[in-house]
Amino acid sequence: MTKLSKIKLRPGLHRESTQYEEDGNWYDGDHVRFRAGKPENMRGYETKVSTAFDGSARDLITYKSGNNNTKRAVFGTPDKLYAHNGDTITDITPIVTAVTLANVFGTSSGSTRVCCSDAGHGRAVGDYVYFTSTATFNAVSLSTNVYPVTSIVNSGVFTISVTDAANATASDVG
Repeated sequence: MTKLSKIKLRPGLHRESTQYEEDGNWYDGDHVRFRAGKPENMRGYETKVSTAFDGSARDLITYKSGNNNTKRAVFGTPDKLYAHNGDTITDITPIVTAVTLANVFGTSSGSTRVCCSDAGHGRAVGDYVYFTSTATFNAVSLSTNVYPVTSIVNSGVFTISVTDAANATASDVG
């Protein structure tokens, strides 16, 4: 039968030597304070930026910019590169290729799938495509401009997914 033992630790963080020599004391902590000799989680944190971004941040570089010493940060996810400036997050992922196309979209009535025709596009599932200017067609609006490729039909056609379902079946639009 296991007998429980009470452990007495002195309040406060003690880093006068190594963590092994500080046996019986708190050696390290993050966002903790001591009240009445007991550790307490510090509350009051809030999200600095509510903007969502794709993926989980994997690396972060901070720096001060130019003459005004503004604090900035750049972080990367498996898919994109972002800049954090004050209260805004901006997608700064480099554009790999740029093409000018016209009448390249195809829709099916009731579907949120949009086919995009671009001969020899070279895209893969998970790549992102950026549309600089589009028009609303068949009740489909490509207003957010950046979309992940959801499937590859063939070497000349890939698909994306949109939020609004098309109200008609058509090709060579947009």
